[in-house]
Amino acid sequence: MKPEDRRAENKGKKGQIIWVHGYPCSGKTFTADYLATVGWFNVDGDWIFSATDPEDIEFGKKFGEAFKKVVAEKEMDDEEKKYF
Repeated sequence: MKPEDRRAENKGKKGQIIWVHGYPCSGKTFTADYLATVGWFNVDGDWIFSATDPEDIEFGKKFGEAFKKVVAEKEMDDEEKKYF
C-alpha cells in the first residue's frame, strides 16, 4: 500500500510511534520491516538522511520538524499532522 493511501485510510485516527534505535547490525531494520508487515508504517532514518529526490528530502525535513513537536508534546498544526 502506498504511504499516501495509508495516510488517507488512517486520517483522524490517533497514531502511535515506536522509535527503534541501537547499535549497528542489531536488527533495527529487520524489526521495522517486520512491523511494516503487520500494519505499521516504517520510516527508516537512514532512508531520510540518504535521500536524493527533492520530494523525499523535503518530506524528511517536514517530518523531522513535526516529530520534534511530538517528542516535546507540543501541538502540531494541520500541515504537520499530515505526516502522522
